[in-house]
Amino acid sequence: MRRRTWAACLLAAVLLVLVIPLADASEPTVYQLALNDTFMDEDALVTSNMPVSVRGTIYVPYSTFDRYATGVDLGVSYTENWDNGEHTLTLFTLNGLLCFNLTQGTCIDQNEEPQNMSAVMRNNKVYVPAYSVCQFFGLQYSYIPTRTAGVLIRIKNQNAVLNDVKFQQSSASFMQNRYNKYILSLTPSATPSITTPRPPVTPTPTATATQPVTEPEEGKTVRLAVSCTTGEAGADILETLSGRGVQALVLFRPAELEARADLVLQALAEGHTVGLLVDGSDAQDALEELEAGNALLARLAWTQTHIACVENGTDETLETLRQAGWRLWEGEVDGRSGSGELPIASILNQVGRQRTSARVDLDDSAATGNSVGRLISRLLNEKHTLAAVLESDLS
Repeated sequence: MRRRTWAACLLAAVLLVLVIPLADASEPTVYQLALNDTFMDEDALVTSNMPVSVRGTIYVPYSTFDRYATGVDLGVSYTENWDNGEHTLTLFTLNGLLCFNLTQGTCIDQNEEPQNMSAVMRNNKVYVPAYSVCQFFGLQYSYIPTRTAGVLIRIKNQNAVLNDVKFQQSSASFMQNRYNKYILSLTPSATPSITTPRPPVTPTPTATATQPVTEPEEGKTVRLAVSCTTGEAGADILETLSGRGVQALVLFRPAELEARADLVLQALAEGHTVGLLVDGSDAQDALEELEAGNALLARLAWTQTHIACVENGTDETLETLRQAGWRLWEGEVDGRSGSGELPIASILNQVGRQRTSARVDLDDSAATGNSVGRLISRLLNEKHTLAAVLESDLS
């Protein structure tokens, strides 16, 4: 990584903060790719080398594994071929091989066994599914959302020096600087509009009664949590939310994480926050279940969470979890459909009764999947703001 003096970084950060607002839902999701302890395209973010999300799966360009282009040897090599009208990309090590056939949309390993993954074309180059490829070749994949600098995608092997926490901390200013410059490059220069002056019109005085001015009701900040407990429509709900630029808290029971690993990865890839849902009848049991859930998350997705939602929680349980460092989601609006339809009218009514913000509980039922898009539209029509769920928002 190119070394920069502390003063230069500070000056650049201050200048950019003065002219660029913090990221909001209208800005595109920006993925910053790091290999071991080095960022791809260190000088500036380049769209043609940036990871992309395809139906909730993060894909990276094949050049990620080109040690000569990146300067980082992940231990994986590649060949790209066009033979007999078929386009293939092969990734390989001494111990394994993945051959992606882009013409047929298939992938096989060194034993010609089909693999449940495929490559795509983006930015005129081949992109491969990051998590699946990393799992196959024994690399570590991390998906790390940041609050104002996009999402950090990190791929590393045993040669990485820093763990994810220290790497993110040490590169926070660098990431923010790159992100701000990239967003600024997407903003077209403002063109001053030309207006033709018109002579003032003097109104004729009339004896009209003064009309009272009605102030529009201020919208609330709404945060959504989706409990994935039914297994009916979680993927569709997440895709609908992401398509509308809405990020939610997605809750899983620790015992069901492994069976729903694909949904966990989809949630993370689409920028949602993952939390754990536990029974709070016994404080120690709840704490152990949360710790086991985090161990599973670390194995399945190379990530952990500090957000929990407690069912049947006693005051003792809640206090024990808070003392252990957990941030607790406590819903204020019950929007779970149960066996019926999504109660949109009831949700809107309950949100309207909150003071400044509202936490809405949803489930992953088919009814929610069919109607969550309409719920989002109604909330926005009533001038509410849909915000992501961050650890800092919870206590």
